[in-house]
Amino acid sequence: MARIEEFHERFVKIVEGYIRRGGKRTDKAIGELLGYRRQTIAEWRKKHPNFQLAILNPNLRINQIVDDGIERLATDGRVEVIKDGQGMIKEVRELPPTAQDYNLALRAGFGGTIEFNKKEQKKLETETVKPIRQRMKSGGDESDSGIAD
Repeated sequence: MARIEEFHERFVKIVEGYIRRGGKRTDKAIGELLGYRRQTIAEWRKKHPNFQLAILNPNLRINQIVDDGIERLATDGRVEVIKDGQGMIKEVRELPPTAQDYNLALRAGFGGTIEFNKKEQKKLETETVKPIRQRMKSGGDESDSGIAD
């Protein structure tokens, strides 16, 4: 009886870990890891973009999970659960983000690199400041500026 060569989503995490630990990215090596033929792995790479992505960039999914967690921490804060001696929940507190949360987000690149911030500043000037300067130079009245009193 022929073996059913069915793709499973769990293979994505297995392959990511294997490659991060120094495993080869070849169809043959991945096939040996998962117990399938090289040809099957090649077919899966074509049919399943997330599998192909895991092979090409094994840190991408993990990086996204980390980024999402840091962003959530810096924007939403955290939840603190206090339990009594028997392990029963006594109190649940929602805590706002702390300075350490903001610092972590900045160090993780959420504030942007210097190059990114320069591009954003130019974009801001182009889209916002430049039209205001033009209206001021043309003598437009303040009601045209779009700035509320």
